[in-house]
Amino acid sequence: MDLDPEDVFKDDEDDPDNESFQQSESSKEYVVYLVDASPKMFSTSCPGQDQEESHFRAAISCIAESLKTMIISRSYDEVAICFFNTKEKKNLQDLNGVFVFNVPEREHLDRPTARLIKEFDGIEESFMKEIGSQYGIVPGSRENSLYNALWAAQALLRKGSAKTADKRILLFTNEDDPFGSLHGAAKADMTRTTLQRAKDAQDLGISIELLPLSRPDEEFNVSAFYADLLGLDGEEVAQFMPSAGQKLEDMKDQLRKRAITWLDSVTNRPLKIERSLICEDTGALIEEPPKRFQSYRNLFYNFFLPDQTAPPRALFSDYVKFSVDEISEMKRISPGKLHLLGFKPLSCLKDYHNLRPSTFVYPSDQEVVGSTCIFIALHRSMLRHKRFAVAFHGSVSHPQLVALVAQDETTRPDGQIFPDTEDDAPEADEEQIQKAAALIKRIDVKDFSVCQFANPALQRHYAVLQALALEEDDIPETVDETLPDEEGLARPTVLKAIEAFKLSVYGEHYDEESDHLDKGDASRKRKAEDAAKLSANYDWGNLADNGQLKDLTVAALKTYLNAHNLPVTGKKEALISRILTHMGNKTFKCGNIQNVTFPFWGGDRAESCGHPELELTCQGGIPQISIMSVNYQVIEINIDIQAFTVARTDYLENLCPQKLANTTLDFTLLDYAWNLENVTLYYDCPRISNQSSGFPSQFNCSNNGSTGVLNYYMIASAFGNLSAESKGGLGNCRSNVIVPAFYTAAQTIVTNPTPDTVILPLRNGFGLKWNANIASKCQACDASGGRCGYNKTSSGFTCYCPDHTDSSTCNSPGTNGMSLKIKLIIGFGVAGAAILVVCLMVFTIRHKKQNIVLMNFQKGRKKNSERIEAFIMNKKFQCGNLQEVSFPFWGGDRPEECGYPELKLTCHGGVPQISLMSVSYQVIEINMDILAFTVARTDYLTNLCPQQLINTTFSFSLLWAWNLENVTLYYDCPRDINIVSQSSSGFPSQFNCSNRGTGLLLNYFVTDSAFQNLSAEVKGDLSTCQNNVVVPVFYTVAQSIEANPTLDDMIQPLRNGFGLKWNEKFYSKCQACNASGGVCGFDSIEFLCYCPNHTDSSNCLQSGLFTTMNTVF
Repeated sequence: MDLDPEDVFKDDEDDPDNESFQQSESSKEYVVYLVDASPKMFSTSCPGQDQEESHFRAAISCIAESLKTMIISRSYDEVAICFFNTKEKKNLQDLNGVFVFNVPEREHLDRPTARLIKEFDGIEESFMKEIGSQYGIVPGSRENSLYNALWAAQALLRKGSAKTADKRILLFTNEDDPFGSLHGAAKADMTRTTLQRAKDAQDLGISIELLPLSRPDEEFNVSAFYADLLGLDGEEVAQFMPSAGQKLEDMKDQLRKRAITWLDSVTNRPLKIERSLICEDTGALIEEPPKRFQSYRNLFYNFFLPDQTAPPRALFSDYVKFSVDEISEMKRISPGKLHLLGFKPLSCLKDYHNLRPSTFVYPSDQEVVGSTCIFIALHRSMLRHKRFAVAFHGSVSHPQLVALVAQDETTRPDGQIFPDTEDDAPEADEEQIQKAAALIKRIDVKDFSVCQFANPALQRHYAVLQALALEEDDIPETVDETLPDEEGLARPTVLKAIEAFKLSVYGEHYDEESDHLDKGDASRKRKAEDAAKLSANYDWGNLADNGQLKDLTVAALKTYLNAHNLPVTGKKEALISRILTHMGNKTFKCGNIQNVTFPFWGGDRAESCGHPELELTCQGGIPQISIMSVNYQVIEINIDIQAFTVARTDYLENLCPQKLANTTLDFTLLDYAWNLENVTLYYDCPRISNQSSGFPSQFNCSNNGSTGVLNYYMIASAFGNLSAESKGGLGNCRSNVIVPAFYTAAQTIVTNPTPDTVILPLRNGFGLKWNANIASKCQACDASGGRCGYNKTSSGFTCYCPDHTDSSTCNSPGTNGMSLKIKLIIGFGVAGAAILVVCLMVFTIRHKKQNIVLMNFQKGRKKNSERIEAFIMNKKFQCGNLQEVSFPFWGGDRPEECGYPELKLTCHGGVPQISLMSVSYQVIEINMDILAFTVARTDYLTNLCPQQLINTTFSFSLLWAWNLENVTLYYDCPRDINIVSQSSSGFPSQFNCSNRGTGLLLNYFVTDSAFQNLSAEVKGDLSTCQNNVVVPVFYTVAQSIEANPTLDDMIQPLRNGFGLKWNEKFYSKCQACNASGGVCGFDSIEFLCYCPNHTDSSNCLQSGLFTTMNTVF
């Protein structure tokens, strides 16, 4: 008998009659990788890489990863690799500039092999020597390398039928216009023939897919040529680059997943498990034994007769036959399921029968097969006849009897149905339900799917196979995606949600360790009093600040714990952690102000828990604070935005305090919030006759002492509209006090300027913000498991950690890392993740998953081009003396998405500039640490006579000035009024402008503080000038102008500029984004954090329990 060796050793899956062969043939793919090998591919580096990588190397890496995945998941697909723009040529058509890469014992288009992958992965080293690179399309030559490459690829794909297989060409290039060096008829002719060649290939069922590689300085312009080749138009062009970038990422990071299926060792077909009885001697199948029956007498009773008062009695009887198998089945306990045995009266169910807490059982239509009507009828009958069901539960080795008691249902107003429990049974209140929902939302796995996780054991298995097949020295690294996200579980928002839930359930002073301690109240009280006396001998705040708690004995530490009714169990480190936590956990409470923490202190909060100048007191249920010797009522505190609202207590009821004091702040700690307006109150003034505008508005004070003087008040925005006489009269007042108010509240004074209307805006108060640097330090401390405080010895921020104190966080170098609480939470997270892994494994075994095909890029994926372009966000603005400028600014190499839209920086001849509200400024300095920058108006750098007169204005929701004084320049004033001769102070000072009029008009400048000292006549004369421009300068510089008010001394202060600060809200958000591994940006509407695999409105740790779950596969 002749045997064909090929038939003997042929794989069954190659047999045309085999089912798996037919299935693979119907979903087979023929792919040609077409790689541009021009010199530009080697010289251009790939963005976003830790090390420099050329575009050619990036293309080689993508293809190599594709082949490695294909050989595992779709080994029946066939591929070819083709380079164009090469010096050497190797192809069936003998076309110039095209080289088809291959290895021996393999056709040009064939299945991938280990040798092909190994040699291709290292081709870059020998490419220049053996194949070479050149520009294939140059002026004066008729060679068209792209045309030749498409022709060669089309010839390779002649194999197979387009009806039963997918044919694709994947084109890698960084040249968006291959004919850009040509002009005229030559360019038009080559473009036309190339497009026709692509169309011919597409008509044959071959799809052409472009994978563009963008250059660092310029994005790939698909509209230049390839939009016509691919047939893109309209919106498809705009959407192409993000989707193409996603394809490149997928090719690099494709997971090798494969479903587990048990196969027959001979036929390779899935195994089916069957049970048969086989004779041990002959191996023959044994028929099932004949069924044997056993009879039982069955009695029927009158349970359901209408007369329920009569005792049940037997009506008739019958014999019922049960087979041996049926009897065995009745005796068998179904493991893991409830097996109904019968029913008993509820009176038979005693309390001592209960072995463990009860559990509610809810039927599920998806999992329970049976009649819903029968179940409902049975449930109602059990309630009506007061009976319970007896069922088996457990296994043969551990059988249990279960009592199923039917419960009435109650429907809540929101439609939810709950069992009707006993009246004294515990029930969650609305707050607990809300806190539990908030916690679940924080740790919820969004869009969960088992396909998002690769089996770590399989990944490791495939990595070992790959290393063996490619003879690699090192096994490729695999990532276990089933491990819990410890950083995500330790996020402040998650910890805060856990604490809020525990607080709502157990109360503020609950402690698990002491929950079950049974001690007499009298004994505990006496022990606490004794401990309080001993504890008073120690300065606990000072000991904590200096890290000296560890020097105390355990007995001394327990005095503090006993004095505050805290548990005293555990080692010394646990006691110290408990003390520090208790010191930091206390909050200030007074009236409507609740749970106030750092940077405030007072009440139960020790001085070491807040900044020394931010002490809160409680006066009759009203919270108050003293700032720079002025007392304020605290109306509201918002820890999240680092702001609070205060109102001066001396202006709550009237405008006549006993002591006149101005509103001042320590700007190193506090600053005014935006959207405010000053209300100025003038005391002891002469009578002002001109009050036609309603301002200044008069009010009376009985404590003035003299009846010949009056009092007035003004709002800042109305001051400029006063007459010169009114301004002069206000300047002669003996005293004035400035009190800020919210802008909208101050506007109500304008409509009705009376003493009664001004009281309400002052009573509503104004906003203050504390230093954003302090807030960011506290956020970092909380995130590391510490508690925020202040060290009086070092006069700086301190973080109270479980076993030490630190000036920043508990995770600083030299510390022991995470706190005990975070470790516990991570421990629970690990346990939960272990359960999740088991569920995933069971699901994987019971459900057959489809293999993920590398080259089958799915349509409709979520756009995520930020992942491939995130490197741009790390670029800094650089110009002249400004270096490494980042968020919230953009400009230069930083795209618009990297900063706030209104903060665009430009570079003109090495001089950085910025445009604010249509006014151009030179940027002198930017200090990212204090959120401030210095600018000078470009139109006032050399003289005081710009071509266009524009006032200095800002968007106060974004920017505000600090430590400044305004200089007002008056233009086109009448010459005949002779202002200078009327003023002995040197102000207003005159200057000339040759570009303004005929010389009949004069110009003057004056500082704000000097303006107050001018006579009423001079102020009135200045109001007759045609134009005026206000330019801020630094306060100290303004004093030098007043000392010598000349034109030369005026130019330099304007050239020195003035300071601006930007909104701290962006700073705190950006710090949180950077700390989570993201890059700060802006999407023209709100802040945006660019993360490695997604974007978020706050930081990269807000997307759920596992950050890897958001990755799109």
